[in-house]
Amino acid sequence: MDKIILDGKMRELSIILQEGDTRDCIKTICDLLYGRNKQEDSENTEMGRIWEQKIEATIANSMKSAYQKSANGKVIVPHYSAWRTEKYRFLFTHLDEIEEAYIKIPEKIEKAEDIQIDEVQREKQEKERVQRQYMKAIDNDFGRYYQNIYETIVKSPLFFEADITYILLQELWIESGKSQIFDDEVFELWNDDYGDFLDCFQKKETAPIKYMGDQLRKPGVIPYYYIIEHEDNNEKQEFKMTMANLEFQIALIYYEKFRDLCHGTKKVSYDFETVDKIIENIHKMIEEIIEETESMVFPYMVEKITGMNLCLEFSRYYRIITRLENGKKDIKNHLLHIFNTFCVMPNVFSRAYILKELLEPVIFFDKDRNRQLIIIENRVKQMRKIFSEYVEAIIHAFKQMPKNVRNKYLEEVQKSYRLLKQDMRPIFKEDHHYLFIKSQLNEEEKLLYRKIQKSYINFSLYYINEKKSN
Repeated sequence: MDKIILDGKMRELSIILQEGDTRDCIKTICDLLYGRNKQEDSENTEMGRIWEQKIEATIANSMKSAYQKSANGKVIVPHYSAWRTEKYRFLFTHLDEIEEAYIKIPEKIEKAEDIQIDEVQREKQEKERVQRQYMKAIDNDFGRYYQNIYETIVKSPLFFEADITYILLQELWIESGKSQIFDDEVFELWNDDYGDFLDCFQKKETAPIKYMGDQLRKPGVIPYYYIIEHEDNNEKQEFKMTMANLEFQIALIYYEKFRDLCHGTKKVSYDFETVDKIIENIHKMIEEIIEETESMVFPYMVEKITGMNLCLEFSRYYRIITRLENGKKDIKNHLLHIFNTFCVMPNVFSRAYILKELLEPVIFFDKDRNRQLIIIENRVKQMRKIFSEYVEAIIHAFKQMPKNVRNKYLEEVQKSYRLLKQDMRPIFKEDHHYLFIKSQLNEEEKLLYRKIQKSYINFSLYYINEKKSN
């Protein structure tokens, strides 16, 4: 979005905030960014106002509109959500049911007694036939094809709504200034009651409070800085901890390898299963003092810090695409550049969906994969820039408000969160609401995942340090 237009929308948002109109502020924000405007193209803005559809269907519907071409009277939609069907066993299909004669090997060949085609060859020919039709449908133009996907993503609130909800929850929660005081008696009780699963950093019954504070002051990928105070009045030590992400702060204190993960100082050996166990352990210790907002923000922080879902999703595409291209160096480099951009994209939940929308076609289209990745790399950089500008502008608008007004908006953002959870979109699951991608990996896949996660941590740290130095 043009900076002048964005500034105008943020001025309008500031006026709304100053008036104290707290009605569904998340939808107000999305309406300002994506809603109908007399000066804007009505077709594009109308597409962005489709709130009811699921995030997975957004681009499929958009591609249907962009590629309303036909073959044998059938509409062709080159999008992965219609690809894998039991009937045809390969990627692309038509939106409508396909006539057998169109997709199958011609009848005269199938019935010829002197020609035998094995099942593997048959499937290969079927796939090649469909791929030719889809290349024809997109006019052999990958630039326009990926541009259509890009435009749909940046013009739809579904790829931003959940993330800005969590980002504002975190920001407003920290700005509320609440804190929790712990003393040495609490830490002694934790050591006594939970010492069987705590990975204590010192072989002592009670760890020095000052040392605990030092662990939280070290720079890392946790994107917020806490007010940490400790006192020693010769009677007992007290430790004040910001009431935001308590589980992560305490995990940093008690788990050395978790600190290594967040600080990027040593080899990362933690996979999602290990992180999940740490989080479960810490939650047992402090469940009684965790406030509702803390639980709300928690899924966002898991993904923000560890990048579990993004790394899991990217690992799969990296493995498949590099094998298809026989490990070509250029292919690997472009994939890693794309991944690095996703690492610092503020849409920590929807970025995994966006990654899938862009890389799934690369698997199927076996033509010009290097060029496809170059196009995708450029589009992803544009997306990150747009979304980052949105987030920075919105946070700035809220920070201009008096503290009592911000606290009112915190309550409204909590309501928006509950609506997200009620609709189960896009990130909530029954067991681990911060893991929404299938996580069953074999040993080879786990090894690659850990390497990818190390890259995620290192690049995130690099990006944070770059921003601090500028």
